[in-house]
Amino acid sequence: MRARLFPSAASGLYMDVPLSWTADGAATSYRVEIGTSSGATDYLLLDVGNVTSYTVSQMPPGTYYWVVRTMIGGSPGSATAERFFYV
Repeated sequence: MRARLFPSAASGLYMDVPLSWTADGAATSYRVEIGTSSGATDYLLLDVGNVTSYTVSQMPPGTYYWVVRTMIGGSPGSATAERFFYV
């Protein structure tokens, strides 16, 4: 499973950040995990359902690290490689 980040235009000091990833045939849903340091989930830990994109609204300035994890029948599965982005 690969993950991609597509930055969008800033809205004031905050930014909407659309995330997109490749589907995994075994997944019943996906969980987006975003943190302010590598490996952390202190900003967002959200099951987004069986979709391959999600937009995080109004993120404040900073550096963020993220992965998308497959969920299989409610249990966590594999995750994408961790990536980072700046707002």
